Order: sequence, then structure tokens, then C-alpha cells
Amino acid sequence: MILNVALIYGGKSVEHEVSVLTALQCFNALNDEKYEGMLVYLTKNNDFYIGEVLSDLTNYENESELLSKCKKVYLKRDLGLFYFESEGLFKKKYYFDVALPLVHGKGVEDGTIYSILSFYDIPYVGTSNVHAGVSQDKVLTKQVLESNNLSIVPYFWFYKDEYLDKKDFINEKANELEYPLIVKASMLGSSIGVYKCDNEEELHQAIETVSHYDNKILVEKAIVNLREINCALFKDGKDLVIGALEEVNKSDLILSYEDKYVKSNENKDKKIIPAKIDKTLENDIIDLAKKSYYLLNNSSLVRIDFIVDNDTNKVYFNEINTIPGSLAHYLFDASGLIFPLLLDKIISRAIKDYLDNKLQIKSYQTDLLKNFKSINNKIYK
Repeated sequence: MILNVALIYGGKSVEHEVSVLTALQCFNALNDEKYEGMLVYLTKNNDFYIGEVLSDLTNYENESELLSKCKKVYLKRDLGLFYFESEGLFKKKYYFDVALPLVHGKGVEDGTIYSILSFYDIPYVGTSNVHAGVSQDKVLTKQVLESNNLSIVPYFWFYKDEYLDKKDFINEKANELEYPLIVKASMLGSSIGVYKCDNEEELHQAIETVSHYDNKILVEKAIVNLREINCALFKDGKDLVIGALEEVNKSDLILSYEDKYVKSNENKDKKIIPAKIDKTLENDIIDLAKKSYYLLNNSSLVRIDFIVDNDTNKVYFNEINTIPGSLAHYLFDASGLIFPLLLDKIISRAIKDYLDNKLQIKSYQTDLLKNFKSINNKIYK
């Protein structure tokens, strides 16, 4: 039996274009003997569109022209069937069996898309909306891990509307951590809204810039002499499957959005897969990855980024990506799990989780309302 997979991507996010790349990679990697992929493009206004032209990357250079060749659709569920329905007099229904969300960033990956799918009781690949939201928020993630004594980079945070009233507090905390510092937007990814600061003036410039992206500002101690190691993993039955570790061999302290995506072909040699680290360090990273995955209650594929302080060899959790770019398939390729098989495993797992979840009690019959009555539009017991 061929399963119809709705690949949902794009959305109102500063990582919109990265999502397009991830979706097309996954669409082309699906095993066509088991799956029929359906691209469902979410515009920057969060409207759904379907069309054959979506499979060609060059068509995205002119979005208005692209959309003119597609059909605007709406997500629906009826009698246990899931579909997108076009508008107009001659409506068409596009049925699917499972959704594969491939969105990135605040406003979509933060649990928003999962909430929509959960509300319609649609099976999907990914974690719950609640845990996606926690994982997207760098501050909340740190608080969860910190409360369980896992290693995180020293930090402090504040809301942007507190900034003017808390300048003295911010300067005091910054001096306690000692420069250089890293300023981040708590909810963003792909190195967007991340700035290195060497002094107080640069700190406040960075804060003012980051406040245009997010309401929550995170300030971290910069680990200067560092190595960045990434680890991708997912749950397969009772086991955790770990991909090859990756070292990002960058020349700057921060790997920029442009370095990651715009200049990605120039920077292929900046990724060392597998990472050239000793077994002890490898085990430390994998152990921290497993504990973080468990504490953040993830159930699908994630990539966790770690920082290693070369001066102390200490490993710090940096951030988690619940829908990593390209689904981090290249890390599993390197460990022998090819992309089509990886997709098969996470889709199969999603369907199993959905069926198991259906067995849970969500509501029950009660006589509660019999104990109340309405008189003149007022409720009495």
C-alpha cells in the first residue's frame, strides 16, 4: 500500500527559504515504492498552496508567479480522512495519510504547525506542540537542562520591554560573565539574530538589533577557544539511533546564516564528518545528547548542537533543532542509514505513535450537567 505524505514547508518565518530547501530534498528522497509525496507550500502569509511547479527550486525566485500556477487550499478533516481542499466552484480534494512538517523557526517550528495538525487529529512526524515550543525557546531549554544539572553555557536573559529599566542589571550581569559575550534571540535559529560582543557598547547595539527579532533576549558567555560538534538522533522503537557526529570547522566564533546556506557550496570542507575527536569526548557528547533528548521529551528526529571548550575539554549543550535543516540526513548517511530509509523510519514511527495515542483516554461521559439548571439565562446548581 502506497502512503500519501503531505510535506508541509515554508511559512511565516525568517527561515522560510531554508525550509524550502529541506522540503525539496525530502521530496526527492522519498521511496516511491512506499510513498507518494505531496508538496504543500505555506507562504509567508501562512496560506497553503499545492501545485506541480513546487517541485522545481528555480520557480521560487518569483513567488507571485509561482503561486499563480498553484491552487490555494485549506486543511480539512472529515470522517477520519485528511485532505487539503481547493477553493472555488470546482473544488478538488488532495488526500493524504500522514504529514511531514519541514518548517523551520519561530512561528512554525515552535509548535504552531504541530498544534494545527494535533487539533485536526492528523498523524504527523515530529514531537508534541508543547515540547517543540520549549525546545524552540533557548531560555526555556536552558532552564530545563540546568534544573537537571546538565552542562550549559553560563547565561542571563530578559524581556525586551524591560531593557531600558534594566540597563544597570544587564551591565552588572555582563561584567560577571566577562566579555566577550554572545547575544541571541531566544526563539530563532539558523544563526539569525546572533551577535558577538567584546564590550558594553557592542552589547547594547546587539540587544537593540536582536529586539527586532524577538521579545526574549539571551546573553551567554562566549567560549572563545571552541569546537562545535553536532549530533543527530531519533527514537526507533525503544532504541535511540545516533548519526555520525559532525564538527563545524569555522574560522569565526559564529557561523553565520550566509555561511550555512548562501555560501554552503564554498564551505563544504568546513564540515568534518565524522568529527575527528577522541572516544572519550565522543561518548561525553552522545551521553549529553541522550539525556537532553529525554529531558526535552522529544519523540522524533532532532539535531543537538554542542560546544566544546578546548581549554578545559568541557562539553556544553548549545541548542536543539526539532526539525533540523535537511533533517540532518547527511549525518545518518555517514553512519550507513541512507536518506530514503531514514525517512521511512521516522514516518513509520509517527504512524505508530499516532495509533498508540488513539488508545489513550481523552474524554469520557459524565452526568455533571444534570446537576445544573438554567433560569432566566443564569446557571444554578
